[in-house]
Amino acid sequence: ASVEFRMDIDGQRGSTFTQTLGLADNPVIPVATPADPVLPTFPIKPLVLDWTLYGATPSTLNNGNDPEFGARNTLALQTAIDNISKNGGGTVFIGAGTWYVGHVTARSNVTIDLDAGAVLRILGPGTGVAAYGDATQPFIKGVGITNFEFTGAGELDANSAAWRTNPPVPPTLFEFDGSTNIDIHDADIQNVPGTVFSFGTAVVNNKLIGSSNVVINNVNFLGLGANSQGILINGCHNFLIENMLVPPPVTPPVPAVTVGLGFTNED
Repeated sequence: ASVEFRMDIDGQRGSTFTQTLGLADNPVIPVATPADPVLPTFPIKPLVLDWTLYGATPSTLNNGNDPEFGARNTLALQTAIDNISKNGGGTVFIGAGTWYVGHVTARSNVTIDLDAGAVLRILGPGTGVAAYGDATQPFIKGVGITNFEFTGAGELDANSAAWRTNPPVPPTLFEFDGSTNIDIHDADIQNVPGTVFSFGTAVVNNKLIGSSNVVINNVNFLGLGANSQGILINGCHNFLIENMLVPPPVTPPVPAVTVGLGFTNED
């Protein structure tokens, strides 16, 4: 490249000359490559699903059974639980209203949240629904899962009146085997017909398969029905129970009521 120079002295126009520049005189200035943009980091909000998106429908009945809505709500609750677990975890939201529901299977990384004004009523026997009573399965059962939570300002109604008029022995409300990080807290449970919580009922190679890291905190039993029992704990460790209210039975006749804890091979 050529560059023209001129030198002026004391305001007098000087002569002009031309200088040729070599590569050393005209270095190439590198252009910096722009860095990748720094994206802001923030926690991703867990998924929250209202179970009415899956067809859950409240009932107008105040007691007894509602098989039609119970079957619909059981499928809705199970579908919501499955979808949340498959998508990284989150919460099934159950809003105000009276909802009949049967047996569901717990999955990992799922919270069930009962909103204020919600009454989740368990189906009793003889409904024709392959659910809680007729399959003699617990309301919620988890095997080999982790990170499950049940909570909320609503009420879980175990529907003991339906069991008093039907002879079968009521199954457990909550049952967990070989599971970790189970948290049941700030919940009201009423009209309990049988065992409320059972941990470690499965037996493999003559050994109980218990659960670990379990918290039951601030759970209130608002009423106990016939053959009511509290919590059965077998082969578990790291188990915390605190702030639990268990009132005496209030609805006679009550053939048998056991309020307490059963322990076998626990740590």
